Amino acid sequence: MEETVSAIEEIEEELSPIEEPVSESEPIEEEIIPAEEPVVETAAPKAMPVFEEEPTDLAGKFSATPIADIKQSISIAKKFEYINTLFQGNVEKYSRSIVNLNSMRNGDEAFEELNRLRRELGWEEEDANYLELANLIRRRYLG
Repeated sequence: MEETVSAIEEIEEELSPIEEPVSESEPIEEEIIPAEEPVVETAAPKAMPVFEEEPTDLAGKFSATPIADIKQSISIAKKFEYINTLFQGNVEKYSRSIVNLNSMRNGDEAFEELNRLRRELGWEEEDANYLELANLIRRRYLG
């Protein structure tokens, strides 16, 4: 049994970790070289034309079709929506404005009048109803 104990003690001595002296040396500094990314040349973004692109979908093709009369192109539901949202509930102002916008000599005059109305009535340029009305005016004076 003593042999077994001494054999175990010898094995334990062999298995015990050996402590290595720690040297105090200066830390190693590695030079970091950034990876080169390929330079992709891009053209400056083109200004998006608002009305000059050729429409590809059916709705776009209809919106590019000229109309003869703004008043006739506005549905009854849209008429009431425009009166309530754009013309502050004033039916007479709506009617006079549509007749006036419809009878301008050209699109420039019509858009000048539309912008005057926008300022007078406080319409937001991003308002969906304003943009729809502007599109109808554009279509009225196409060509």
